[in-house]
Amino acid sequence: GNNSGGIRSRKGNYAEASFCYAPLTQKTYFISSPKYAEGLGSIYTGVVTENNSIVVAGEASATKMSRQKTRKIEIYRYEGHGNRFWESLCTAQFRELYALGTIHHDLYILGGQMKLKNQYQITNIVEKYSMEQENWRTLAPLPVPLACHAVVAVKNRLYV
Repeated sequence: GNNSGGIRSRKGNYAEASFCYAPLTQKTYFISSPKYAEGLGSIYTGVVTENNSIVVAGEASATKMSRQKTRKIEIYRYEGHGNRFWESLCTAQFRELYALGTIHHDLYILGGQMKLKNQYQITNIVEKYSMEQENWRTLAPLPVPLACHAVVAVKNRLYV
């Protein structure tokens, strides 16, 4: 994050916080970021589920990646009830420049750029994670490969 002067914040400041804006009350809230304590190095995208849970996806920290055999997308959920903390929800096959969407209790990772052997390829793969059953499933692919795109959910449909 940046401070009020537009200068990049230092560790221990806004850089370790996530910002939440409530349009109805026009208030901004700060919550801890999953970036440091939980091992998430970079947050790339996020969604809010229909029960108002915040879900973010990104890449593991360098320390955590050094212990992994393969790179994965790390997905965390913010538990706003009780002690208010981030919990590791799941991991997914690594890719970059993907979109994350949600309908009901399911997360969707759509498209993105994947490294295959020594080259990058933009993909049309769609994967669904059931937060109730805690498993991933590959769905029908997108009609075209996409990267650097966005997705929104309207009336139980994802629009890319």
